[in-house]
Amino acid sequence: MSKITPMLQPSHNQEPIISALVKPVNFYAFFEKGSLVNTADLIKQTWKIFKHNWKKYIFLLLWLYAPLVVFGLLIGIVVITLLIVSPAILSSAAKFLITDLPFLPSGIWLILSIAILAAIIFYLAYLIFSFVVSFALILHTHQIDQDLSVKELFKQSYKKVYGGIWVQILAGLIILAGYLLFIVPGIILSIKYSLALYAYLIEGKKGRSALKRSAELTNGYCWSILRRYLIWFYLIIGGMLVIMFIPGLNFFANFITIILTPLGVIYSYNIYRNLKNLKDSGRLADNYKFKDKFLTFLLVGGILIFIIIVCGFMALGVYLGKTEKNYKNNPKTNYYEDNWNYDDWNQDENNLDYNEEDWIADESLPDDEAY
Repeated sequence: MSKITPMLQPSHNQEPIISALVKPVNFYAFFEKGSLVNTADLIKQTWKIFKHNWKKYIFLLLWLYAPLVVFGLLIGIVVITLLIVSPAILSSAAKFLITDLPFLPSGIWLILSIAILAAIIFYLAYLIFSFVVSFALILHTHQIDQDLSVKELFKQSYKKVYGGIWVQILAGLIILAGYLLFIVPGIILSIKYSLALYAYLIEGKKGRSALKRSAELTNGYCWSILRRYLIWFYLIIGGMLVIMFIPGLNFFANFITIILTPLGVIYSYNIYRNLKNLKDSGRLADNYKFKDKFLTFLLVGGILIFIIIVCGFMALGVYLGKTEKNYKNNPKTNYYEDNWNYDDWNQDENNLDYNEEDWIADESLPDDEAY
């Protein structure tokens, strides 16, 4: 006779021995379906990723502004201290530097040289640190499911900062050469090497290999990538114009500017992730129809028209400024009423000796000699 073992019922006050494992959310499964994600879904996924991790992104960006705040506070403390101790020090020092700069003593020149050198070192150090923060944003986006600490992200980013700067310099020089030749080659090269930094930070491609990898990823998808970047550009410009021209929204301008940085990083990374998956799965080119190319061409034309309009307004402003300056400096225009001698004018009107013959004589003189 078989023995029946009674099942032990877990007590309500007792925790389960084996806890269910929580599977991390895969934010990028949407880009791994073997198809090119359309722009609308790309924007939605970008916002979804940022909304779920906005605290980490904002905290990383605060590190970018922290050195500037500290430096500004130090300068403010020095200036306030000088104003409290001796207000005449600043004014006398400024006057001395302006009028007697070539005749400064060697000790003062040494202090100025040290100050200038310290400012240059601070600028270069901050520039490198800004790259570290930017690369940390990309690495956090790539490893978002691991929830790494800021310290670990900075550690990874610092190890790759100099190689990343070199990749950006190479890509920037090539793209600049394209724009100097003409606008269209510059646009093509911008798209071709837009993913070089992601290839370096994520795949470990260095220097020219990162540029080559970016060219491989974008090959066959240039029109699609260009269209996605153009739509993103129009969204940003449209949002900024709304903020500028609608009263009461200027307060949110700084906040929106801050969140645009991580949104741009996520948006570009999503494009990279989508293209990498397509290339790895064997889909080498996009079936981009003529109407899609025409729409992209119109988007490019819109930017060119916008640039022409801005340049036209700038040229018009310069022309009007020069015209106004010439008008003011022309003595025959009598622009400055302060230069008119009302006393002499009234004296001439009230002068009984000023008769008709004098008036006729004045009229016969040139304008600059009359009166």
